Amino acid sequence: MQFNATDALEQLLNRQLDIALAITSSLPNITELEATFLYQSPIYLVVENSHPLSTLKTAKSTDLNNQTLMVSQISPKELKEAQEKVISKSQVKTFDSPNHSSTITNILSGRGVCLVPGFLKDNTPNLMWIPFEETSGIACSIVKRKDNHREVVQDFQKLLNKLLQDN
Repeated sequence: MQFNATDALEQLLNRQLDIALAITSSLPNITELEATFLYQSPIYLVVENSHPLSTLKTAKSTDLNNQTLMVSQISPKELKEAQEKVISKSQVKTFDSPNHSSTITNILSGRGVCLVPGFLKDNTPNLMWIPFEETSGIACSIVKRKDNHREVVQDFQKLLNKLLQDN
């Protein structure tokens, strides 16, 4: 099952959800909703753990010379900008990956490397997540209905903020 941000916003408006996480830059201007900045998700270069780049502590565009970089038409604009920076500064081949699951499979099978938002980071074995230096990341926000003043929603938002500050 794929997450669809448009569906989540619709569910917020229809009172099927109380709160949603969203990429700030992709949020439409809907007067009934309010977005509150939550955190800046870093972007990582993801490689298979035996890949020659796996020993890097941080990565930059020129590290990707002569690599195959997976890109996606569904990537957030900040990720597309980072991909374009790599393509313009490095000698890379590219191919389109239709979704995150395919991207992970392609990385593990040695077909290429990819820039991936940190909010997708998981514990998939045999992957190295290397911070990518040349981006400020992707701003993520909590979105809720403006008329939702339920205490539990406010408490949850405060808890998320605290957890992110502590890490």
